[in-house]
Amino acid sequence: MCEDLPYRPLSPYAASKATNEVYARLYTLAFGLPVVALRYFNVYGPRQRPDSPYAAVIPIFIRRLLDGQPPTVFGDGTQRRDFVFVGDVVRANLLAAERSAADGQALNICTGVEVSLLDLLAVLRDLVPNAPEPVFAPPRPGDIHRSVGDPSRAERLLGFRAQTPLREGLAQVMAWMRNTAKGERK
Repeated sequence: MCEDLPYRPLSPYAASKATNEVYARLYTLAFGLPVVALRYFNVYGPRQRPDSPYAAVIPIFIRRLLDGQPPTVFGDGTQRRDFVFVGDVVRANLLAAERSAADGQALNICTGVEVSLLDLLAVLRDLVPNAPEPVFAPPRPGDIHRSVGDPSRAERLLGFRAQTPLREGLAQVMAWMRNTAKGERK
């Protein structure tokens, strides 16, 4: 998905994001404010809580696997996402703050790599010995089947490219969650 596709928000949340991008661009054009809109795709990393009402799939799957519980996959698991590690997202933010070439632009902060939920689970289960098989449930209403970004504009304007391989990032999240399971939550 490139940044130039027309907006088609399907929720009030998505509409608010689109509106913010329009305002950011207008403030850059009208007042010269150096504003950049960063579109984060599926950000993951240590310190994500699996028990939050807004919890993402990675911390939920990891917590379940570490607890010896089967993760629940809604749908058939072929849904595809673009998972980007939080450390890469931090670097993108710093680059956006430093580079005026991106002013007034919307930029995808993503890897450009499609990962199905089944492939994600395969990597996670490889990291957890004796991990249980997933259970499947009906798809949730409103879930998007494919969300994958095109990182080329962020690379061109910021010099940004995600660097953390999925397996490495997942191992970091898993290590953090293992520690929190031992009561080291801070």
